[in-house]
Amino acid sequence: MTANEMQAELARLRARVRELDSRKAGGHRQSQDNGEQAEKPSSKRAQSDAGDHSLHGLFHEAEISSHRQELVDVLEEEIKDTRPMTLLVVFALGILIGRLLPR
Repeated sequence: MTANEMQAELARLRARVRELDSRKAGGHRQSQDNGEQAEKPSSKRAQSDAGDHSLHGLFHEAEISSHRQELVDVLEEEIKDTRPMTLLVVFALGILIGRLLPR
């Protein structure tokens, strides 16, 4: 980019910022003119959003709980199907490998 192109781009961006600032100020004045009317819908929306988040948290906890229960059930079945000697050998190998690895 040449210096002239950069100056033109900078002027265009400054004009855009002024335009956005004027829109923001105009919108702010309009909401102040409406006074309490502008506050009521936003507070209702905030309350409903908070309710949605708490419900989402409950569903999320229920989902985690069901996944945890499925994991426990699968592990119980695996332990029942596996011979005890195999479990002891795998456990001992885990301890041995853990001891031999550097810290």
